[in-house]
Amino acid sequence: MLFDTYPHMTEAMRRALADFGAQADYEAIFRPIKLSVREACVAILPQTETDEGLYRQVMERYQFWEAPGNPPHAGPYPGVPALLRAVCACGRRNLVYSHRGLTLYDYLDENGLRDCFSGFVTEDMHFPHKPAPDAILYLLRNGGLEPEETLMLGDRAIDVESGRNAGVHTCLFDEFGSLPPAGEDFRIHTQDELYELLEIPRLPD
Repeated sequence: MLFDTYPHMTEAMRRALADFGAQADYEAIFRPIKLSVREACVAILPQTETDEGLYRQVMERYQFWEAPGNPPHAGPYPGVPALLRAVCACGRRNLVYSHRGLTLYDYLDENGLRDCFSGFVTEDMHFPHKPAPDAILYLLRNGGLEPEETLMLGDRAIDVESGRNAGVHTCLFDEFGSLPPAGEDFRIHTQDELYELLEIPRLPD
């Protein structure tokens, strides 16, 4: 939702799998990695579905190649920095719930965006995975937020489900218009649509 990391993730997985002798082209990895990193790993190296030790080894190599300094560069989606700052300018708050670990802060710092957020959940905090609501409930409590005034924005059905489980409003980002209904309250296709949805003005250039 913030950074176009899929090319970076896909290349990191391709390199990690190649380290174990499993060759695959970009498209073969890109499609399942949109669902999850594990889906992509199992799709190309099926034995990792049952061999947890092998899966962990592949993930160690993936995390090595997926470090922010490795190519290709993952930058913010166009318009995202301006949108984040517009949210802050009108007295509202951005919070981030990421499957990434501490590398999230590297991405934010590299693009001067950390101060746009007032709350963070990362993988190293070990909350139960989505669709469990625990991480969202933590952000609500820690930030003194009311569920009925909070919007969970994500690009997968599991994001919507976790938001519903936490009792907040939900918005599905369907960039390519291809996602099936997920019970979301709102659906958008571009980040620009959030200005109207959130009723916030654009900042002057």
